[in-house]
Amino acid sequence: MSRHFGTLFQHGYVVADADVAAHDWAERMGVGPFFVYPVPIPFQVLKIWDKPVSVQVHKRVLMGYTGPVQIELIEPTDAASPYRDFLESRGGGLQHFGFLCDDFEAQVAAAEARGMVRAIEGHQALSRMCYLCDPADPDAPMIELVDLKPERRQMFDRMRLPSVGWEGRDVIREL
Repeated sequence: MSRHFGTLFQHGYVVADADVAAHDWAERMGVGPFFVYPVPIPFQVLKIWDKPVSVQVHKRVLMGYTGPVQIELIEPTDAASPYRDFLESRGGGLQHFGFLCDDFEAQVAAAEARGMVRAIEGHQALSRMCYLCDPADPDAPMIELVDLKPERRQMFDRMRLPSVGWEGRDVIREL
C-alpha cells in the first residue's frame, strides 16, 4: 500500500460510542491516552460522494497512538455518511487506513486512475483529506489520503508523545 499511497500513519475505526471504545482500547490493548479532536470539525469544504454537504458527520472523534500509528475512533452522527453506513451495516470496526501524502492532488488522481472512488473529501485550514473506496472490493477498508500543514503535524505530535511510557491513567484527555 505504501508504494501507492505514502506513509501509513493511521487506522480509523467507526464506533457506536467513542468513549467506550477508547476505554476498551486502553484496557485490552494498552493503547492511549486518547485525545478529543474538536467537533464540529471546521470544514471549509466537505463532500460526500462528490456532493457538497453542510451537515456534521462526526459526533465525537478521539485519537490515540500505539508507537507511530494513530488510532482514530469516529462516532458518527445520524447524518448520511460513509461512517454511518459502515456502523449500520457492520456494527463498527476498522473503516479506513490513513496515509500522509507528499503530493495530495497527484496521489488522489493516481488512486482514481486505479479505479478508486472518492467517498469523503474535506478541506480545513490546516489539512485536507480524501477517503477513497474500491468499488471492486467494497468490503475492504477505505484509504484516507491526508495532507497536513506543519501546525497540524505538531498537534498530532502533541497527542503521540504522552503515549510513550503511558501507564493507563486519564484515558480520555482534552488537547
